[in-house]
Order: sequence, then C-alpha cells, then structure tokens
Amino acid sequence: MLEELDSEPEPFSGSSSDEYVADTADSSTSSSDSDSLEVRKTNRKSVNESQWVRNKKKRLLATGARHLNSVNKMVGPRVVGEDCKCKFKCFENFDEQERTQILNKFNEIGEKVMQDTFLVGLISTSEVTRKRPKTGNGRQRNISHKYMIRIGSKSHRVCKKAFGAVHGISSKRIDRLSTFLKFNDAITSPKDGRGKHHTRSNMIPPEIVEQVDSNICSFPKRSSHYSRQKSNNKMYLSPELNVKKLISRQRKLLDEKKKGIEYFRECADKYGDMQMEEINRKMNGSFQIVDGVLDMKDPVDMPQLTHIQLQMVNDAFVGDPSEVITEKFSLSITRRDLLTLADLNWLNDEVINFYMNMIIERGENPKWPKAYAFNTFFYPKLLRDGYHSLRRWTKKVDIFENALICIPIHLGFHWCMAIIDLRTKYIRYYDSTGNSNNTCLKVLKKYLEDEHLDKKKCPLYTTDFKLENLKDIPQQSNGNDCGIFTCTYAEFITRDAKIRFDQEHIPYLRKKMAVELLAGELLVK
Repeated sequence: MLEELDSEPEPFSGSSSDEYVADTADSSTSSSDSDSLEVRKTNRKSVNESQWVRNKKKRLLATGARHLNSVNKMVGPRVVGEDCKCKFKCFENFDEQERTQILNKFNEIGEKVMQDTFLVGLISTSEVTRKRPKTGNGRQRNISHKYMIRIGSKSHRVCKKAFGAVHGISSKRIDRLSTFLKFNDAITSPKDGRGKHHTRSNMIPPEIVEQVDSNICSFPKRSSHYSRQKSNNKMYLSPELNVKKLISRQRKLLDEKKKGIEYFRECADKYGDMQMEEINRKMNGSFQIVDGVLDMKDPVDMPQLTHIQLQMVNDAFVGDPSEVITEKFSLSITRRDLLTLADLNWLNDEVINFYMNMIIERGENPKWPKAYAFNTFFYPKLLRDGYHSLRRWTKKVDIFENALICIPIHLGFHWCMAIIDLRTKYIRYYDSTGNSNNTCLKVLKKYLEDEHLDKKKCPLYTTDFKLENLKDIPQQSNGNDCGIFTCTYAEFITRDAKIRFDQEHIPYLRKKMAVELLAGELLVK
C-alpha cells in the first residue's frame, strides 16, 4: 500500500523535484518491523498547474491585485473608477465606503468566469421602445441594456460608465457580456476564452489531433513488469512494433472500411427505389427486435426500426470522421456529423439543417401540409443585423405560400423550435426545458410584417396573430437531448400529428434520425 507522507505536493518549478513515497515493509521479514515505513526517494516530477506563471497572472488579475501583464509591465491594483458625471448622478446613490465595499466583494469572487456570471445577473435587456431616426452610418439599436448595482437587499439602476467604474472593469468587458446576454438569453454562464483562440494559422485542426490520438490508442498494448506492482492499468506499446507492421495494420483497417462502404452501397442499390413503408413491412415480417436487447421504445405512430436499418447505422458510425456519408440539398453530412446522434452527444448545425430540408421535401407531397424551414443561422442573424440583412434569403421563395414555417432557435448551448402556422395565425415557441421566449415570438412576428411588405408591396396586419409559449409538450430530463426534441417537434407538427413522445423514446429517435439522414428522406412520408 502506498501513502503520501506530505499532505500537499511541492510546487513544480521547472526543475526536478524529489517526491517521497512511503512503502510498508514486507511483513515476512520481521514481525517487529511490520508497521515500519521505508522511505523511497524518486525523481518523478510533480505538476501543480496553479503555480504556473500564466495561471498566477490570471488569478491576480481576477482578484484585482498588482501583477505583471503579458508584456511584463506592472499593473496597479483594481480601484474604483472616476465619477460618471451623467445626468442621473449615479455616484450619489453610494458613498465612497459603499463603492469600496462593492469592489472588494467583486474581487473576492476570485474567478473570472464566476465574476462574469455575477455581472450578467446585473445586466438585463429589453426592446427599444422609441426608435430614433438613423443618423450617419451608425447601426440602429434594437435592444436596450439596463445596469443594476446591489447594496444589501436594495438595487439601484446606473449608467454603463458607473457600472464599470464601481466594479473596476473596462467598457470592453461590459460590451462582451452584453453581447453574450443578447444571444444566449441567460441560458448558460459565460466561458473564459482567454488563450483558446481557433484562428491561429499554425494550429493543428482538432479533427487531425483526434484521428492521430485514436490511431495511437488502437495500437496493440501490453503491461510492463516494472509498473505491474503499482497498477495493472498502465499499458505500453509492444516493443515488437515497427514501421512495416504499422503500415500493414493500417492497410488492413482500410480494407475493412472499404467492405463496409460496399455493403452500404449494396443496401442503397437494393432498396433505393422501394418505398420505406414496404421495406418496414417486409423486414418486420422477417425479423423481430427482442425486448431488452435494445434500450429503445418506439413512440406512438412511429415506424419500428428493422435490424438492417440498425446495422446500417452502426456500420456508418465506424470509420474516418471526415468521410462524407450522405449528400443532398447541396449539403454534406460527414461521419463526425452523424456521430452527434450517438449516445448523449449534442446535435450540430449540419444535422439540424439537413433534417429541416427533409421536412421541406416531405411538404411538397399534397398528402401533407406545405412546409418551409429556415436554417439555424437565420434567427441569430435576424436578432443581430435585422430584417434587411435577410431580404435576399427568400429571393426565390414565397414563404406565405406555405402552411407552416419552422425556425430552429439556437441559444448558445440550447436548441429550441419556433413554428409559424399561417393557417391558424399562430406563432408558437417550443422549448424542451419549459422556458418562455417572448422576444423570439415578437421578433418573428415583426419579420413576417417586414417580409410581406418587401415581397408583396403591401402591409400584413398581424393584430389577430397569437403568440404562445407551449408548456404542455414533452420535456427533456438531461442537458444533452434538446436538439433531438427540437427536430422531433418539427417533424410531428409538420404532418399535423399530436406530439406523443417522451424522454424514454430518445434512444429510438436518435437511431431513427440517423436512418433518415442515411436514406436522405423521412421515414414517415
């Protein structure tokens, strides 16, 4: 049994440090020495990330202490800024002692992410009630920000300059948090993006790193007698490996991938021209999915997945992540995109946009309501840049010819769905966490008015349109399946079906969506 004699490891300073490990003596040597400890000195380095220079600087910066910046220039401690001297006289709400107390409490938070979360809680957004004429080249504001400062149980509204001065932060930091709040609707906390840029020219793409890592992990491994006594989990590459064997092994893996691709093509050629319902009928007569083998449950009015369909999905999950699995609607789905449907992964834009196009395609059948869907980039751009930035998006489409319009809503780390029903004049918002979004409903209503005026050259009177946040809908019980819920809402609604599924159906729905992406069409058609 090994024990650490020191309660805290010695900080790693870059040079070799000694680590003392205590081993119990062999009880077979002497009964009197059975409880003695033998101190063994090793040259293993102990790493303490908290003592790294850059982490020390970040910690000092967050606590407002004096520190050296990135160019080794001494920066003084964080202090309360100058009086804003605005017409509201914000500084008169607090005396000097209270301002110092607010700053000290803010510094005591200690971590930048926690500080940003605290600041976001003091900033609120609202629509601009009175829009002034646009002057010069400036952009007309659509959202107004309110800044609050709390003292005990009381809150005082202040201007932006006073808000930054009391907390000792720059206006750039406030602008960044305001922008974050605008697009994330306070769903998640801000993240620390310092040192995590993705625009460096010499940066190795993550997919390449992932491929190299998975390839190395796939090499045959063995344990070593040197470390077997301490841990059986530590593995090493076999010394018999050489370049020739690695190349031979890689060729064998490529041959297996080619066989999987050929199998998939054979299935596509065999069943490509047949109706999906006929395939399901024939397969269900030949195969039975044994209860308990698959942790899936089919929702009401949804087709049962066959063994061949499930095998196709499992085969498609294996291989080169960057390989294109299916192409349609001028969109490509790679294996990496398809893997977002596996396990508890989050869906990405490519999968949702492809799925929305399959809904549009099904709506062309007179059997179903005619439907249209915007892509996932529509709503953020509408919020950020307004209608005029989207005028050309519908240059060849008349959205008012459709019965239903689907708008995927991306709130940073959460997917929702908005549906415009032009038949009943409803705009509904579907959130699998039960939250409301009145801003989204109003923005979409305004978009309809602007689009009708631009394309039809006459106003659209929306006084009888009803805005509604749906609550009596299936809700997710984790933080991973919002994308599945979002797409399934749209799939049910665009065929006028009652939404009848639950969290327990998600494993089935993930497989079903994978089958649909591979086939390039919805199963219910």
